[in-house]
Amino acid sequence: DGAATGSAGRARFSFTETSAICPTGEATPRVFVADPGNHAVRVVEGGFVRTVAGQGLALFADGSLSSVYFDTPTGLALSCANGLVVSERGANGYGNRLRAITVGAPSPFGGFFGSSTTLAGDGTAATTEGASLAGAQLDAPVAPFVTSTGEFYWIDSESGVLRRRALDGTCDCPLAVDCATAVGAPDFPAGHAFSLTETAGGVLYVLDATAGVLHRVTP
Repeated sequence: DGAATGSAGRARFSFTETSAICPTGEATPRVFVADPGNHAVRVVEGGFVRTVAGQGLALFADGSLSSVYFDTPTGLALSCANGLVVSERGANGYGNRLRAITVGAPSPFGGFFGSSTTLAGDGTAATTEGASLAGAQLDAPVAPFVTSTGEFYWIDSESGVLRRRALDGTCDCPLAVDCATAVGAPDFPAGHAFSLTETAGGVLYVLDATAGVLHRVTP
């Protein structure tokens, strides 16, 4: 942590792989950054970089932001409830989850007030459907995106399958009849770098940055 620019006390990141930044659009600009090599979520604000969550070690723990652990977080998105959605690729065996963090005011003891909860995944590296926390499993999830209706989309990068968390909390593979079928015939190449976005009309697009291809997903 430290100054965002300059030579003295300059903040540093560890971009060991493709990761995401997430500007908030607030009156006082803040930009959240997924820092996979440091297993942390950071924020750039007012010319300084501070760690929001993560202790620098690849582990798993929810709860207060002062005690949260991540494993290779690479994806960030803002939710409709002003929370931050984090996808953990899990390069060290502790990730494979979609997490939500709420960020409060800075703490006088360092860091920020707030908390982390798990939205989907139990840590097992697999692409399966079911209830978010009782059956659905994720396989190196990346590029989370929250639609205007409140659904969550992401891609399981190790299986190349587009995933969805519906409003009722269940997770599926929307481009196939079930996730087993999707794994057998993946939507996208496994291991590529992806990003997702949505038009004002609700059409989902997937950018395969590795292949240089933009895909339009039929709603």
